Amino acid sequence: FGWKYQDALQKLFGSGAASDLYSAIQTENKLAGAGKQWLRFTTNHDQASEQSPIAKYGGEKGAIAAYVITAFAGGSTLIYSSQEIGYDKALSFFKVILMEWITNPSNLAEYKTIMKVYDETASYRTSAPKFYSCGNLVVMYYKNSQGKSLLVVVNPKNEKVNVKAPIERAGDKVVDAISGAFASLSLCFTFLIFLIYYDATVRGRNPETLGSTDELLRGLRGKTAKGGS
Repeated sequence: FGWKYQDALQKLFGSGAASDLYSAIQTENKLAGAGKQWLRFTTNHDQASEQSPIAKYGGEKGAIAAYVITAFAGGSTLIYSSQEIGYDKALSFFKVILMEWITNPSNLAEYKTIMKVYDETASYRTSAPKFYSCGNLVVMYYKNSQGKSLLVVVNPKNEKVNVKAPIERAGDKVVDAISGAFASLSLCFTFLIFLIYYDATVRGRNPETLGSTDELLRGLRGKTAKGGS
């Protein structure tokens, strides 16, 4: 269990820094050893009995943002019972809790979409991440393997943020893994929750004329990273 990672992740959604999360990932990876990997999670049976992921990460969108970081950071990823439907209360070891699994279809659909991308990137998301510093406000890491690349950008704060892309990534031809929209990665862009990009060639297209990511991302998802409206 990646407890060091999980502790840094939870702090990130408060006053913690992205650099501390990067350090936790790198430390755990070094300790794993050949042929082994960490189980990384946003919640598990111990923590779910104390509070829901929604409470821990400040809202539905915060919980999803935390999961995006976790799913693609490396290791094995855990979805613990009920987090995919956005259950907002603590669970219990000692009593049965009845849940309606269809009460929050949009939250479930978001997890399904993320896991679809997770499956699609199986051949190269396991490569070691290259972490980028964005003033410690945003988590950004890049993976490249077998000629394919993946860029993950997550905003853990309850506000829209302006991001300056790394010089080596600015101008990359990318496709939004969620919406399927193609764009050229702007030097500076604004977003609310999370972004997952493929290299545009992964989808078999590398168009000469693309919109900017700033145009693509304006108003993305319509909610802040911590679930505010």
